[in-house]
Amino acid sequence: MIRVPQNSVGLIKENGVLKIGVLLGDDIGLEVVPEAVKCMKAAAAKTGMQAEWIDLPIGKRGHELHGDASPKITLETLKTCDGWICGPIGHNAYPRNDPTWVMPALRRSSSSSPISNR
Repeated sequence: MIRVPQNSVGLIKENGVLKIGVLLGDDIGLEVVPEAVKCMKAAAAKTGMQAEWIDLPIGKRGHELHGDASPKITLETLKTCDGWICGPIGHNAYPRNDPTWVMPALRRSSSSSPISNR
């Protein structure tokens, strides 16, 4: 899933560098997100787009590093990003009755729109 906040679509950054969050997620996300980023970097190089790629923990990795599947540091950093790519989050494998293992709100609802071709 590749998302950009609605208010960023069509805007050109003053410094010309887009800030993109990279969230591996769980399960197959560990494999597909890095490949998707490679494709995005290749496309950016061909078009001259500059991007800052920011690795952010979410899901199991977020819980391992910060004790929560939706670490505050990740959610706060996403607010400063122009967009992000997020792999699937394996919420069905999370322990039950533990509020630190809830499905991240990022996936339930988002004030963002998918990137589209124009």
